[in-house]
Order: sequence, then C-alpha cells, then structure tokens
Amino acid sequence: IYKTVLKTPGDYMAGGQSFVLAVDAFLPSGGNPAANWNEGANAGATRLGAARWVPITDVDGTPLPGRTWDALAEGPTADPRTQPATRGGRGAANEAGGTPYGRPEDIAIGRLSNGHEVLYITTTSEQAVISVEITGPDTAMVRQFASRQTPMNVGFLPTTGTLDSPDNLAIDALGNVYIVEDAPNSADVGGDVWFARDADNDGVAESLDHFMSIQVGGSEATGMVFHPTDPTRFVMTVQHPSSTDL
Repeated sequence: IYKTVLKTPGDYMAGGQSFVLAVDAFLPSGGNPAANWNEGANAGATRLGAARWVPITDVDGTPLPGRTWDALAEGPTADPRTQPATRGGRGAANEAGGTPYGRPEDIAIGRLSNGHEVLYITTTSEQAVISVEITGPDTAMVRQFASRQTPMNVGFLPTTGTLDSPDNLAIDALGNVYIVEDAPNSADVGGDVWFARDADNDGVAESLDHFMSIQVGGSEATGMVFHPTDPTRFVMTVQHPSSTDL
C-alpha cells in the first residue's frame, strides 16, 4: 500500500516522494516482504498494528541512494523475484520492508471519532477490509475493519450471505462505510453490498449488516455512489450480467 506526498501541493505533474506502508511488527514476527501475503512465514506474520510510511523515492521521485529498485520503473505486472524487468513499485516496496496485503483493490477516506483521518482498504483475497488510521505524518495504525469473522446482522434476522471478495467501498454523508463484493451472484444471495456498522467510529466494525444483493445471474456490482444532495439515494454500477454479457 503506497502513498505519494506531492512536491508542490495540488500539482500532480510536479511529482513527489513515494512511500510504502510497513507494519512495525511484520519483520520481527518473521514476515518476508518479497513473499505474497499468505506465502510461507507470512501466513503467521503480524500485519496489523502500529506502522510507518517508509520512503521508496526521494522528494523528486528518483531512487534513493543504495537502493536497487526504481519504484517508478515501467514493466509488466510480474513477480520481481523472477522477472527483473517488472514494474518497479513492488520491488522497491520489498527492498524497503513494505508489508504485503492480499490484493488491495479500493480505498475510501473517512474520519474517526478521535478526529484522525482513516483509510479503508479492501483486501479482496483476504476476504477483509482494513482501516489505516493516520496517526502522524509518517505513522499509522492498521486494524482489521471487517472480515468473515465480523458478526453479521447483529440485532436483526440472520442472513445466509457471507462476505465474498470485498472489492469496492463507498461512504455516505454520515460517514458510514458500505462494502461491495466482487463475486458474481448465486440464486438468492451474492453480489452483496454490506453496511459496516461501526457505532463508535473507531475503525473496527461491530457488525456487517446485509444491505442488499444484486441477484442477477453473472452480474458484479462495481461501484456505489451517493447522491450529492440527497443522502438517502445512491446509484450502483453493475457489469457483465449473463443475460447480456455487457
């Protein structure tokens, strides 16, 4: 997971310094930055908790002295351990000790009850969403916001749905987080959207409430956007239903 601090605020063309997120306990717990999130020792390594943003370029976006990988190098999407001409971001992150996650796919920015900004990030392969609280210019706190272990529909009738490949995120006018699945529909559930109930707004959901299911064969909800003036209305993007294959 990366961030860039622009050299000139508001000027994206001027470039800036790039960083990778590194959980403090990941390396001491046996984590291997070059391995995938669930590969080898990483399956038991610590990837939550206090973290730092580790630089992978200087303020001009050029490689740091003594580093092998150019973080901005172009190339194919491949494993840098076996393909030295791959895109440079992963190689630079490995070299800097970045913490790997399972297919981060979407990010939404909110604010916690303590006033800190927070990043909500879907980790699709992990069937989870993490929250990254911004605790300082170069520090963060990583928590598991929601997963298959989060209680579902607390205080309501139960659901037969399960969190399956969380992909997209949306935040409503009150700061509530909605999780949109990547998985196609089955007969009665699937292609689900979940309301993540975080009543105390601390970055950890107390319940995943089954908000809706698309229920159209082969379809995939890919985005949710709330109406800018009517917070009770939203639109949902749906792709490739079996009936049309659009």
